[in-house]
Amino acid sequence: MPARIDVTGQRFGRLIVLGDAPKKSGERRKVVCACDCGAEIVCEPRQLTRGKTRSCGCLQKEAVAKTAATNITHGMAGTVEYNTWVKIKSRCLNPKNAKYADYGGRGIKICEAWKDSFEQFLADMGKRPRGKQSIDRIDVNADYSPENCRWANHKEQARNKRSHRMVVYEGTEMPLSQA
Repeated sequence: MPARIDVTGQRFGRLIVLGDAPKKSGERRKVVCACDCGAEIVCEPRQLTRGKTRSCGCLQKEAVAKTAATNITHGMAGTVEYNTWVKIKSRCLNPKNAKYADYGGRGIKICEAWKDSFEQFLADMGKRPRGKQSIDRIDVNADYSPENCRWANHKEQARNKRSHRMVVYEGTEMPLSQA
C-alpha cells in the first residue's frame, strides 16, 4: 500500500484542501476542499494530484457560459427562419446535399447579402407569417434574393413549379392548368 500523502493546506486549481473527510467503511480516503467561489466539496486526493478535479464545478460552468455568450449572435438558432436560411445555403452551396442538383447544380445561387448573414436574410424576409408558409422563389429559375423570394403557402408554391407550363391569360401569367 502506498504511503499516505498529506495534501492539507495545498492548492489545486481553485481548491484548497482543508483536511480529511470522515471515512466510511470500504471507501477510499477523501478530503474536504474549499473552492475559491465559497463552496466546499469532498473528493479523493488522487483526483487533485492528477489534475482531474480543479474546482467545485464552477470552473466548467464559467467556461460553458463564456462559450455560449461568444457563440450567440442573433439568438434565433433553431427557429423556422434560421433553419430555412441554413437549408437554402445547403441546397445552393453544398454538392453533397440531396437537392443540390435542382438548385446549386443548375446555377441557382444565394445572394451575397444572405450568404454569410442570417441577420440580413431575416431583415429582408421578416419572420415567417403564421401558418404553413415556406420560402418560395417567385421566378423558379432565378436566385435566392430579397427581390425574388417570399413566404408562400402550399397552394401558392404548388402553382410555382418548373414543370408547369406558364401562359398569359387576360394579362396575367399563370400555369396552363389554372387558365
